[in-house]
Amino acid sequence: MVPLTEYFGDPQGRWLDCDRDARPYLGLQWRPDGVLVHGQAECSLGRCLGSDEGDEGVFLKWRWDGQRLTVRNDRFGVYPLFYSAVGDEIWLSPSLAAVLRGNSARRPNAAALAVLHRLGHFLGEDTPFEDVHFLPPGATLVWEAGRLDLQSRGIAPRLVQELPSDFDGAIARYGALFAAAVSKRLPHAEVFTVPLSGGRDSRHILLELVRQGARPQACLTVKYRPPATNEDARIAGLLCGRLGLTHRVIDKPASFFQAVRKDIQLTSYCGGGHGWSMPLAAELARTASLSYDGLAGDILSAGHMQDVRKAQLFQANQLRELAVLLLSETRHEAVLAKVLPASVLAEQNFELAVARMIDELERHKQQPNPLRSYLFWNRTRRCIASIPYAIQSSVATVHCPYLDHRLFDFLMGLPLEWTQGGRLHDATIKASYPECADVPYEDKTLVATLTTADCRYYDGARREFARYLMAGLGRHRRALRLGFLLPKLLQELLGHQSGSPWYLFIAVYAAELHALAASARPPDSAR
Repeated sequence: MVPLTEYFGDPQGRWLDCDRDARPYLGLQWRPDGVLVHGQAECSLGRCLGSDEGDEGVFLKWRWDGQRLTVRNDRFGVYPLFYSAVGDEIWLSPSLAAVLRGNSARRPNAAALAVLHRLGHFLGEDTPFEDVHFLPPGATLVWEAGRLDLQSRGIAPRLVQELPSDFDGAIARYGALFAAAVSKRLPHAEVFTVPLSGGRDSRHILLELVRQGARPQACLTVKYRPPATNEDARIAGLLCGRLGLTHRVIDKPASFFQAVRKDIQLTSYCGGGHGWSMPLAAELARTASLSYDGLAGDILSAGHMQDVRKAQLFQANQLRELAVLLLSETRHEAVLAKVLPASVLAEQNFELAVARMIDELERHKQQPNPLRSYLFWNRTRRCIASIPYAIQSSVATVHCPYLDHRLFDFLMGLPLEWTQGGRLHDATIKASYPECADVPYEDKTLVATLTTADCRYYDGARREFARYLMAGLGRHRRALRLGFLLPKLLQELLGHQSGSPWYLFIAVYAAELHALAASARPPDSAR
């Protein structure tokens, strides 16, 4: 596999203009006289950890034996796999673009895109196209003689027989289960690093690794795009100093525009906001074969995004009101109307998004914690998991201890009042590692101000975006409101607008997706 540095540059910021995608794919075309095979007949990604309770770990496997294709993934289905089974063909890959080598009609999935524009990510198994799907969790997919059979274990957690009766019991149980989860995922001979923020999830992982005798070669912290206090780097440095570990701080992406564009491409057009992680991914690809990620820690044990109002709406079965609330939190209609053509917004309208969201909420309302379930299976699985398993896919193994089966089932069943505001996670870390209890966490109330250098950083992004638009006026005219964007860019560049260009991600996403849908199939598709 080509290192990710070939996609987006190196940690020093030397960005490459490279759109090719070297991630594996498989295409099968059934014919009465045999099957035409394209790509890689057998593939294994991630790491499966055998256990008495089923296959632990995050993994994806497929195998074509000449007669039958069998595909399996992990219980949570967080390692991305896109597939299209149209007619007598099937194409699959961790890359959406690779799947489009096949005979997908490439028709936009209007309901899915209506959600993405407002929420920032897809729901369930949705993708931008009607006939391309995301492999569901705990799936076994079999394709034989042009026929597809797909089974999935679904989203229901296994019920924990005995949940703690009080908060102190929950602290003790959480600490013990987390230690066991890390123990299953200790490094062997691998060179490993731990990305470290100023928060709870990565700290918990690091402290438990060190307690079990596994000391990383370094901990890595990325500077966030401005305005940023860089409290993450300061706090992570304090913790590493206490533990006697090497701490390296990686600068933000040299090009904000290129980071946004590569984020969209590497996450297969399924959401964004991860551009900050590009330099981290490049450094991991260069230096480590094993890393750790705190995926799901915030949702499962810190009550992230789980306020009482949303929980009450779920409990009262007021799903339309909850859907409207969830879809209105991130992007407002007035913002979309400035960037996207009226014809696009008419086809991918707010009511369509609400209807799709209600359908997804229905899947979760019978779960022990419906709001936590909805957030994990959608925001965590379809958005945040793109960082370790798409952007960082050149790292051979990325362990996610919070996805340990016993730990997940325990945390998913706890009452909201125990996890809200990070209460349970804070108490567990303090009780488990008292020697570091005085090391503070990032203070998110601090406010940073933009410097002159920060303004130049965003002006550079505006200039790059303007060149991008001008280089493809014909195709961009069908995807974007150029009558707003081009004057807006000129106005901001002449007036030295200070902040981040708020329209950048929405516009680049729409332009890149339109280009993907209109792109020619490569010759090996054998049309």
